[in-house]
Amino acid sequence: MLFGMSWQSLQASIIYDEPITGEEYSVGFKLKWSTAQEQNSQSFVIERSFDGTKFTDIGTVEAAGNSDQGQSYSFTDLELGLEKAYYRLRQVDLDGSSNLSEFVTLSKTTVHYFMVTHKEALENGLFEITLESIKEGEMRFLLNNAMGDIIQEDRQPLNYGLNTMVVNLEFEAPGFYSAVFKVGNELETLFLKREEDKNQKKNVAVKKKSRGF
Repeated sequence: MLFGMSWQSLQASIIYDEPITGEEYSVGFKLKWSTAQEQNSQSFVIERSFDGTKFTDIGTVEAAGNSDQGQSYSFTDLELGLEKAYYRLRQVDLDGSSNLSEFVTLSKTTVHYFMVTHKEALENGLFEITLESIKEGEMRFLLNNAMGDIIQEDRQPLNYGLNTMVVNLEFEAPGFYSAVFKVGNELETLFLKREEDKNQKKNVAVKKKSRGF
């Protein structure tokens, strides 16, 4: 179904099939829109506002350029503490001219104040985890095995900004684990994989070979 929204400049035009819409994401919102036809379209600049009046750029998505076929686009706004926001598109043509779409208003049912931003596997089954938080509090940490049993549990302060911790699977069996971070009623779950120790496999193979002689 075409919505009949057509913007034209000297040599550029775009027709939207679906205007910008959004849905609640784990942190922030996921935005979607689609076009039915594009001519000399360079990019879509995503703009966000908290009052519906003053908008700022938060990202850019490259456009198809020239297309007579439907094109679908998406952009995820990973912003902590979002309760309500207004979004619109600024479509930029190849000649530098631009056009603004109507804005969409989105509200969250659950507001997130912290999230996992980085995971790095270190040696010997160690994982370095970085979390970002916009408020301070006490964090409860749970490590579950593949059966869902809690094998590690800890509590530690969560500070404003970036927080780094190390999850130790050195003495756990190879396999999959889930790390759960909880602050109040808010949960973040991260899945980890404990690889088999390659050096240990080599030693076992040498032992088996020596027994054969």
